[in-house]
Amino acid sequence: MIGLDTNVVLRLLTGDDGPQVEAVGKLLAASQDAPRSFYINHVVLVECAWTLRTGYGYRRPEIAAGLKSLTALKAIAIEDAELVVTALEDYEQGRADFSDYLVAAKNRRAGCAYTVSFDRVALRIAGMEPLG
Repeated sequence: MIGLDTNVVLRLLTGDDGPQVEAVGKLLAASQDAPRSFYINHVVLVECAWTLRTGYGYRRPEIAAGLKSLTALKAIAIEDAELVVTALEDYEQGRADFSDYLVAAKNRRAGCAYTVSFDRVALRIAGMEPLG
């Protein structure tokens, strides 16, 4: 298995740099028959969501759809993909950052009663509680 960094995943999602997009395409094509040849972790997904929003001006539905599409690729394994899809669905409907939804979901899964935060927008997420 080979890990994919944020910039590689962004090329896959945006297609904005011809030579790099071609390199990513060749890499993925070489492993088409081998399921789960590549790995994308939560940090990469969070960085992608932030970059797509702030650097590319993508909107929530576009970001959620793009990141969800990665889970359908046989060659790619996503860290805890079911949790990611749940967080993306919440993100698509909510107002907080994707990272906030992922943190809340990961902490619930870990058995946390709740997650404390100072972030007013994140506090609208189920399982987030104000500190102070």
